[in-house]
Amino acid sequence: MGTIRHAQSDDLDSLSEIGTKFLQYSRYGKMVDPSSDDIRDGIKVMLDHGCVMVAEVDGKVVGAIGGTPVNLWFSRTTPVVAELAWWVNEEYRNGSIGVKLLWAFEDWAQSIGARAICLSDLALEDGAPVSKILLKLGYSMVEQAHIKEF
Repeated sequence: MGTIRHAQSDDLDSLSEIGTKFLQYSRYGKMVDPSSDDIRDGIKVMLDHGCVMVAEVDGKVVGAIGGTPVNLWFSRTTPVVAELAWWVNEEYRNGSIGVKLLWAFEDWAQSIGARAICLSDLALEDGAPVSKILLKLGYSMVEQAHIKEF
C-alpha cells in the first residue's frame, strides 16, 4: 500500500505538517515550540544536503524519513548517514510503510557510499516498539541519547 519516493520542494507543506505531528507526539514537543518556519527550514536543510523519502497513499504524504550524510567524529573518512526524522501518521502504522521508508532510505545511503545509518528511537511512555523492529531489521544498539532541559 502506498508509494515511496524522494521528497521534492513542493512537498514542504506536507512535510511541515508531519514534522508538527512528530513534535506533538514526542517529548521534544514539551520542550520546544518551533515556528512553522523553523520546521520548514529544517526540512529544507535535509532536502538540500541529504535525503527525505516520503510515503504517499492516494496522493497524500502520510510518512517520511530524512537525514544527512556525516562522518564519524573519530573517523573522518568513515561516511555514515544520520537519520534526523522518521514519522508515519498513526493511522498508517500497522502496515509496512515505515519499513519501506527505511529500506528506501537505506538504498539512498548505500548509493552515496555510506558505511552505516545511525537511527534514533523516541523514548515514549507508551513503549512504542520501534527498537524491537529495528533489531529485527539488523540494527544494533550502539548508544542511547539523554537530554536535560534547562
